[in-house]
Amino acid sequence: MIAAIKKVEDSYNGERKTIEEWLAWEKRKREELLGLDKVGKFAYFSAALLQRAMRGEMFEKRAQLFAENFRSEKDIIPKNIERLLKEKNCYRWTIAEGVKIVMDVKRTVFSKDFFWDDYFDKAKREANSGFKDDLFLKMKGVGQKVRDFALSLFLDEYLAVDVHIKRVLKRWGVEKSEDYGKVKEAARRLAESVGLSMWELDRVLWHFGRAVCESSPKCKICPVRDDCEGVK
Repeated sequence: MIAAIKKVEDSYNGERKTIEEWLAWEKRKREELLGLDKVGKFAYFSAALLQRAMRGEMFEKRAQLFAENFRSEKDIIPKNIERLLKEKNCYRWTIAEGVKIVMDVKRTVFSKDFFWDDYFDKAKREANSGFKDDLFLKMKGVGQKVRDFALSLFLDEYLAVDVHIKRVLKRWGVEKSEDYGKVKEAARRLAESVGLSMWELDRVLWHFGRAVCESSPKCKICPVRDDCEGVK
């Protein structure tokens, strides 16, 4: 089932690839992110925490803008953040809210007690329990979904339950609840059964939900329609 889905093509960031090719691309990207310095990791992580306020396909452009313009801690100031959030007209909240989130992340990341390696190690250990004491979850405007998305950029253990993943799992009969925790746990069981990490399943279902299993599904061209409870 997963092998068939990986052959599906999806367009993202101005390119069209099979889901399998997107996975390979994102694995290479992850290696790059893990090799970034403190400021570079901040750029991608803080950009990810703004995800709820922007269209999913805008993430890569927004993260690259942050990475290109935040070269050191002194570059991360409100007027620069505001300028970047206004670029490409892709921000849906008030600019002030976005600036506050990025500045809150800056205060945490550049405190003397914060180290990315320590944070990621703790996130790995507490992944199955939801990592509920995460300091980023205490920030106004940051919920579990965007935190999980930010961590999924760096760690295999995280999946962000978005509308595409909910839709696919519901149609497959894996989990029909809208509850975030229940859907995430169902995804965990599915990932284990098909031999994927949470992050890999996240990307497979996300691309598949965009390309085929949309709100108006393309069931006639779906490679797994014979096994889909929604079709039946």
